Amino acid sequence: MYTLEDKTYYKLNQYVLHELETGEIVLQNAKGIVRINEPRLKNFVKKWDEYGNSLLPYEEFEETFGEDTKEALIFLKTYQIIEEKVKPNLGIKRIRLYTNNPEVGLYIKQILETDYRHALEISSLCDKHLESEQIIVENGDLVVVFLNPYNRKKAREIRDRVKGFEQSFLLFTYVYNYTFYMDALYNGFLKSPCHICHISYIESQIRISNQGNITYQHMIDSLYAERPSFPITTPLTQNNIFNIVTQITNRISKLILLDETPVVHAEAFLESSMFDLITKELHTDNPIHWELCDCYE
Repeated sequence: MYTLEDKTYYKLNQYVLHELETGEIVLQNAKGIVRINEPRLKNFVKKWDEYGNSLLPYEEFEETFGEDTKEALIFLKTYQIIEEKVKPNLGIKRIRLYTNNPEVGLYIKQILETDYRHALEISSLCDKHLESEQIIVENGDLVVVFLNPYNRKKAREIRDRVKGFEQSFLLFTYVYNYTFYMDALYNGFLKSPCHICHISYIESQIRISNQGNITYQHMIDSLYAERPSFPITTPLTQNNIFNIVTQITNRISKLILLDETPVVHAEAFLESSMFDLITKELHTDNPIHWELCDCYE
């Protein structure tokens, strides 16, 4: 249940209905199935059949059910046709998506706009030539970034765009060494480990992972020495893309929209993850501050 501008709203969940020859309606959703005979309830679910994930004001129910509104709401909530939901977590008002990979970006954009437009503002910029200057940040923002190609210089600049906003958070994601990485949620004022902390740790691990032989990271280091803005690109299959999109949207759902549970423990915000695009293995960790990073100053 949302209270916006002194009005009470309820979220309408998606459902499928089937009208029997008797006139009775069978309604199915992700939580179960129910038979509906009451005429006003039948009219209500038929009217809103194609508007899943909408926000409905209390007045909409009152106009339909009159003095029986309270009982109708109890029924609709019992069978999770509608639900009361807390406001987005961390005071988030907007999700701003930025990516230089339009394929991944368009899928994320579609999911966010379809599933969460009722809860907060959604904006997106999918630009192959994305520059840090294009990143707009305001207090109340969750800034979601996906980079492929990846560039460390650009990543630092993006972090710095968010760093000065006390009430904004950065979810930074990227592909590196054939692995999809998702950093811990970053806020400059909370002094959580930033992207530079995480990528520095990743790079150091890759450098020593091949028992003295030339590694992926040694090659990247040499390329960066010649050209600091060198783009590190990983070709993605459709399977890779869907896995990446799912993990990003699941994390937003869990931490910000609270779809899984209204209570999120502090450790969840500090968790990072890595997904091997070849083996499909997923690992989670809690990043630490890199001693040479300036984010803890």
